[in-house]
Amino acid sequence: MRPRTMLSGILFVMISSFAIAQAPDYSRLDPKPYDPEYDANIDMYMRNWRESMPQKTHGALVERDILIKGDPSKPTARG
Repeated sequence: MRPRTMLSGILFVMISSFAIAQAPDYSRLDPKPYDPEYDANIDMYMRNWRESMPQKTHGALVERDILIKGDPSKPTARG
């Protein structure tokens, strides 16, 4: 009877530690607010390949540009 009581006590402590765990506080990771003059516009870096203009090359082959020219740190168009 004693080993069963000790085992149930250990299981209770292990399970209760999961029940009282708190959600992590992510606000401390980036304490400063978004500043458009300093921070990059993330929407300028993401685009679907279907949004690029198709070009017919080599007869019936259709190509779409997925990379853009220019400075990758300061894009002028979405890409």
